[in-house]
Amino acid sequence: MGAQVTGTSAVLDVKDLAIDLRIDGRRLTPVDGVSFAVGRGETLGIVGESGSGKSLTLRGVLGILPEGAARRGEVRLGGESGDPSPRVALVFQEPMLALNPTMRVGELIAEGIRAHGGTPRSGIRAKVLQLMADVGIPEPARRARMWPHELSGGLRQRIMIAAALGTEPDVLLCDEPTTALDVTIQAQILALLKRLGQERGMGLVFVSHDLAVVGTISDRIAVMYAGRLVEEGTAEQVLRRPQHPYTAALLGCTPSTVRGDADLETIPGTPPDPGRFPEGCRFAPRCPFEIDACHGADYRLAAGREGRTACIRTDLTLETRR
Repeated sequence: MGAQVTGTSAVLDVKDLAIDLRIDGRRLTPVDGVSFAVGRGETLGIVGESGSGKSLTLRGVLGILPEGAARRGEVRLGGESGDPSPRVALVFQEPMLALNPTMRVGELIAEGIRAHGGTPRSGIRAKVLQLMADVGIPEPARRARMWPHELSGGLRQRIMIAAALGTEPDVLLCDEPTTALDVTIQAQILALLKRLGQERGMGLVFVSHDLAVVGTISDRIAVMYAGRLVEEGTAEQVLRRPQHPYTAALLGCTPSTVRGDADLETIPGTPPDPGRFPEGCRFAPRCPFEIDACHGADYRLAAGREGRTACIRTDLTLETRR
């Protein structure tokens, strides 16, 4: 599914999501007016630097926010408004911090199955073992009796995925689930998530700071900077024909997206403080193509040559050196 998903065909539709925090007496809005949608069997990747608001966006979708935080905007699941948590599951970055160390992994998976309901007690163990097999865990009956610390990082992440699937979600949110894994295991987990999403008809939202990883798994990519989306399109379009200077800059400093004869680049400056976002385009202070009009721009996604972009410099042709 390469085309932009519409609200009527989306399994998850997020409109103008904003998250307000109050820290040290300051009111911050680190996620500000984020809108996206994902269809069944489709993977949407959200990519950006640390602190861009990616992970907070996922927690905003679920309503899992810090004390005192407030969520604005609309989250619709399958065309319905309300609390999406019963039909949305989240896979965390570090399974050792998310898995209860006092429970055997089979029981951890069984908890999700019980919470979802619909499976008789006599059938729970069989479903646990089937889920473990589905996510590629060898000898599931033996490993179901193990504790989290007895498993490798890759197997722990598979347990996390199996536990999430036990709730039979319509949407699986993945918060940098491969960051702590080596390259080989990372590739296996990405392929597993992609296959499960397609086989089960789940929508996947995959968050990462690594454009190369996002490009591996995603049908569409949304690029996030300073709490807002700056570009959205098919994976091929975003990776090969970016329309926003920030996207092109990210590609320039991602090793696996740069040709061997080209030097890696860096993005000058630092992302803005969430309490002091600049007027207009928030990337303008770091952008080599900045013009005066950028400081008064609306800085919202609009139709571009392909996909959508928040950049007003429609005259630019940005190369990726792929």
